[in-house]
Amino acid sequence: MQHSISTSGDKAVVALSGSFTFDDHEVARALMRQFCAGEGSNVVYDLSGVTSIDSAGIGLLLMTNDRLNKASKGFALRGPTGLTERALQLARVGDLIPIEV
Repeated sequence: MQHSISTSGDKAVVALSGSFTFDDHEVARALMRQFCAGEGSNVVYDLSGVTSIDSAGIGLLLMTNDRLNKASKGFALRGPTGLTERALQLARVGDLIPIEV
């Protein structure tokens, strides 16, 4: 998984691309710690470039949501497509994390 971060005001947008799997847990946890400790109040993960996600990737998204909520930060997902969108639907991630179209 590759990522890039852009900020605007109190919102950080993380554009992810490639596969999001267990192999990405160190990067995902580092991003989570960075945003929990940072000053911004909203984080959006743009998934439009993610080609696939496994159960560990979904778990990392849920953990990020939990940690950011505990830090009084907003968290949302944006633009999943294809297999990524289907995996998130099957796991009912949208019941826990807002998904922007």
